[in-house]
Amino acid sequence: MYALILNWDLSQKPKEIFQTLREYIKNESWKRYENKPGLVQKTWYSNQETGQNLRSCRLSLC
Repeated sequence: MYALILNWDLSQKPKEIFQTLREYIKNESWKRYENKPGLVQKTWYSNQETGQNLRSCRLSLC
């Protein structure tokens, strides 16, 4: 199993970036990964108040 974790610090970006990213994930990103062979889980989470720790986590089988 492989895990990929990406971290972004968005604390210097406008708060609106969070809604923009949510829309992108909902409308575009998920579609690219929904049928990817071996993909177990793909998760995005963030803290809009601080702008820190926007993470993308992806778990794949070997």
